[in-house]
Amino acid sequence: MPSLPNLLVLSLSGLAAGATSFGSFSGLGEIHTVWNEGDHSDLGCLTSTGLWTADLTRCDLFEVNRHASDNTVLLNLTSAAGPCYITNNGRFKCGRKEDKPPGKALDFGVYDKTLGYPIPGLEVLRLGMYGLMASDGKNPPDVNDEPQELHFVSFIEKGKYVWLAWVEPEV
Repeated sequence: MPSLPNLLVLSLSGLAAGATSFGSFSGLGEIHTVWNEGDHSDLGCLTSTGLWTADLTRCDLFEVNRHASDNTVLLNLTSAAGPCYITNNGRFKCGRKEDKPPGKALDFGVYDKTLGYPIPGLEVLRLGMYGLMASDGKNPPDVNDEPQELHFVSFIEKGKYVWLAWVEPEV
């Protein structure tokens, strides 16, 4: 399988110019933020460190290792920055293993046809029963804003809440 750094150019050229093509979390792809209401529009993507940006030229590639445990789909996400995880205060991050909080597994799940889709037909990321996310800044950020941290919603954030969905690169 090709490595992440070798496919960053593919990511930028294949996805920034075309329509979003959502899929199941597998292989190599981008993580996009999809509005949980209305038209379920694509509101941006994640950088390699797990930050939310509306500038689609800043989307980075992630690699998924998908496996099953007790008939549940589990997956590990890795970017060029390192493994992805949720911090003790519910923030999505990707980086060196030393940054991983003690006792936190890197296993994510998905809401899919088995667990029910929060957005019809779209597989989205979850950890336990949580998955809906927002930032402490603008939701969504403006295209010219610096990327911002995402965290599980507390329902006090203003703006649009998002699910994390998988976009497969065009080849």
